[in-house]
Amino acid sequence: MDRIQEYSWTQMAGNWAEKQMDLSCFKRGQTGLPKEHIRRFFEVPELTQGQVHTVTIRYGGREYDARIRIMANGGARLEWTGELQREIRERFPVIHRAFARGNDPGNTPVMIFEKVNHLYFEVSFRKPYHYDYDKSELRDNLQIREEAYTKEGKVIYVQHRRRERNSRIIKQAIERAQDLYGTLACEICTFDFAKRYGKEGEGYIEGHHKRALKSYDEEGEDTHVDDIALVCSNCHRIIHRRMPWKTVEEMKAIVNGLSS
Repeated sequence: MDRIQEYSWTQMAGNWAEKQMDLSCFKRGQTGLPKEHIRRFFEVPELTQGQVHTVTIRYGGREYDARIRIMANGGARLEWTGELQREIRERFPVIHRAFARGNDPGNTPVMIFEKVNHLYFEVSFRKPYHYDYDKSELRDNLQIREEAYTKEGKVIYVQHRRRERNSRIIKQAIERAQDLYGTLACEICTFDFAKRYGKEGEGYIEGHHKRALKSYDEEGEDTHVDDIALVCSNCHRIIHRRMPWKTVEEMKAIVNGLSS
């Protein structure tokens, strides 16, 4: 398939689509989905006004809830959580401030969507040319030691109804693994970021909730560090590639079967 341009969107060969980010992306955490091609890319089901289609966006090793809403005029809109919105604003503070002040920032970033399946999308960003970098883009990576369990899954209200996540529990799982083993290796394939990438990979690994938060009751339930599997990016992506999501044990069986 050739590249297809539809308003500020471009759909490319394979499971890729790009969005030239605009005011709505930065101020409201949302973007319209043109009907002809882009809505088909997201595989939006037949919905009536006010109905929503829930999807998951993965960015920077974390998962964020998002939804596609059908508007009164029949259009569709993708809306993401306030947490992801903060990540975007912190990554591109110069552009965010320009929009907030009513100024035209000129070139804007491109938001790249890779469709893993119709419910799960990997997101990355391409910086605009001549981007004016800001020191505030250098983010702290403080490790804060807390209790070894925390409550997650409670329904809270931000821009929309979603399941609350608490990133501290993943930090706690990482700290415990470092204390016990002195290293961080994927629980499925044993990949070690520090061994592969040296200093750049030290302290990095992704956390996977063994139990989907949507199975929690509305008041939330305790999530213990034992409920978090520490996995590499590749294994994490394969877990979520198809529904139903694979368990850690199923992934280990796959990897062990290939190596035997």
